[in-house]
Amino acid sequence: MMILAFAGELCLITVLFFAIYSLKRHPALPKTAVLTFGLALGFIAVTASMGASRYLGDTAIIGWHDWASYWSKTVAMPLYLCTLLWLWSNGPRPLTVAFAALGISPVLGAPALLTDVALVLALLRLIQCCAPKPQLVGALIALGLVPLCALLPEPDLAMGLFHLALALHFVLIGCFIQQQKAA
Repeated sequence: MMILAFAGELCLITVLFFAIYSLKRHPALPKTAVLTFGLALGFIAVTASMGASRYLGDTAIIGWHDWASYWSKTVAMPLYLCTLLWLWSNGPRPLTVAFAALGISPVLGAPALLTDVALVLALLRLIQCCAPKPQLVGALIALGLVPLCALLPEPDLAMGLFHLALALHFVLIGCFIQQQKAA
């Protein structure tokens, strides 16, 4: 049983619903964007719920959690960030499509690192285009902390901090969305 990893997953699930709720409450956004954002983050939340069960000791779910984790990283994460770019970048739409294609390219056999590159580039583009920037800079830093958690020697602590860093990322994205609403 990995209590810290379980607690990290619960925090992540809670924060994902906060981020979805933040966008859903935003007036006058295209329903397609809200649906896409909600489906992407909803899939990540389902994956996190599988992880919570896994870290409580349910070994039967390990394969499903690993499968869902792969799809969360290579499809749901790029999809959610590209939705934000689509809504707030004021830039060329082909660039958003390029980030999405780069992000999901590992599904077609490209190196998995390309997903990470696409996520960072999409966040940098949002930082360039949008105000307030502090939340986006913090979200980028939090996302950068995620792979560093793997360097920790204790697996429970590493997975707990991994999920807390992801949760921090989504809290800051939710705050960014709410600031956009106020602007």
